[in-house]
Amino acid sequence: MIKTIGLLVISLLALSRLHAHQLVLTENSSANLTVTYDGSSSGIRITDLGPDSWIIDLGFPFGGATRGAGYPWLEPGNSGLENVVQFFPAGTTTLFVFSEISGNFGSPVHDHTLIRNVNTDLRDNKPISIRFDDDGDGSAKVPDTGATLTLLLLSLTALLGMEQYSSSRG
Repeated sequence: MIKTIGLLVISLLALSRLHAHQLVLTENSSANLTVTYDGSSSGIRITDLGPDSWIIDLGFPFGGATRGAGYPWLEPGNSGLENVVQFFPAGTTTLFVFSEISGNFGSPVHDHTLIRNVNTDLRDNKPISIRFDDDGDGSAKVPDTGATLTLLLLSLTALLGMEQYSSSRG
C-alpha cells in the first residue's frame, strides 16, 4: 500500500513538472499587441517601441532561453518576413517582440504554432511554451463595394437635394 501511494505521488510530481505554462502573444495591428500568460494578462506590461516592436515585462523572472537568436514565426502572407520573440538574459522579467522583420533567426514556424519549452518560470521551475498569433494584417479589409456605392449615391443625393433647396431659396 505504501509503495502504491509512493509511486502515485512520484507520478503526480512528474506529471505536474511536465505541465508547461503558456505565453500567448497576439498582434492585432502594427501598434497593438496583447499578451497572456496561462490565460491571464494580469501583471503584464507592454511597452510600444514603435511600429511592430514591443518590450514585454512579464512581472516574474524566467530562466535562460533555449535559443539565443529568438523564436521566429512566419509572417502570414509573406514568407520573407518573420515575427520574433527574444527573451532577455536569465533572471530578468522582460522580452522583445519584433514583427514583420527580415533576418536569419533560425527555422521559423507557421503563425499560431506553439513552440514548447522555450524557457523556464523560475517561480516554480516549470517550462514555458509560447505561441504567436498575427491577426494584424488580416484585420484590415477592403470595404464592401456594394456598401461603398450605396454611401456614395446617398451622399450625391443629399448634395443634389441641398443644391436644389439653396437654389429655390435664392
